[in-house]
Amino acid sequence: MNSYKHKALSPLLARPDLWQASSLSKKNSGIDTGFSPLNQALHQGGWPKSGLVEILAERTGSAELMLLIPSLAKLSQLPGWLVLIAPPYIPYAPAMQHQGANLSRIIIAHPRNTSDLLWCTEQALKSSGNSVVSWLNSPHITYAKLRKLQLACLNAPGLSALIRPPYTSQQNSPSHLRISLSSSASSLHLHIIKQQGGWAGQQLQLTPELPPHNRQLKADQLPVHRATSHWKQRQLPTNGLSSIRLSNLEPAITAATFAPQTRN
Repeated sequence: MNSYKHKALSPLLARPDLWQASSLSKKNSGIDTGFSPLNQALHQGGWPKSGLVEILAERTGSAELMLLIPSLAKLSQLPGWLVLIAPPYIPYAPAMQHQGANLSRIIIAHPRNTSDLLWCTEQALKSSGNSVVSWLNSPHITYAKLRKLQLACLNAPGLSALIRPPYTSQQNSPSHLRISLSSSASSLHLHIIKQQGGWAGQQLQLTPELPPHNRQLKADQLPVHRATSHWKQRQLPTNGLSSIRLSNLEPAITAATFAPQTRN
């Protein structure tokens, strides 16, 4: 390639959403997953920065957070917020604290419908410095809508993760990384469906670190809709989400800081 053509193409080749098939050398620029075998299997040596991650979870509510907590705990020590959007259950705070998470930097958002969920996710991804985990369980999430989310996180240095149902593996997706996730009593089972710039098809079994006195709960024992008894709900300051304007968010979501309720 002559110098003129190289100069003309260099802005395109520098884009994080484009890669060259002839260049598969491993880059150690990713976000540490907290699992050495997974880091080794991922092209960037960890979760991709400025790229959308899809985790296709067999049963949502716990396994995906066991997979993500090591990364989220480290990211919570950095500037910016961890934004959890539409989690199916209240995340287990002691497990996050046990791995070093700063709970005061975590925000839980509860959109009222799919349209608000997509909008809230896009705004959180666009906000500089945030890491975002969003549960998209609706079957009506089109490729075009996913593409908007993918473009929203191109300049986001944190983790940008979508939790989606397993059947969506049959649908096209612009995400940089897609992983199928299932779990047993003490293990996580992963299948790398797609990763941009690297090989796919790897199957991994991971053993997450469990908090002390952890026990398996039945579905009817999970803390569904118990936020008022376990967590302090309050309005966030107007600058709480960096570039996200909470005055615009309020009609679409109910937001709460992730902080234990003070007991008398």
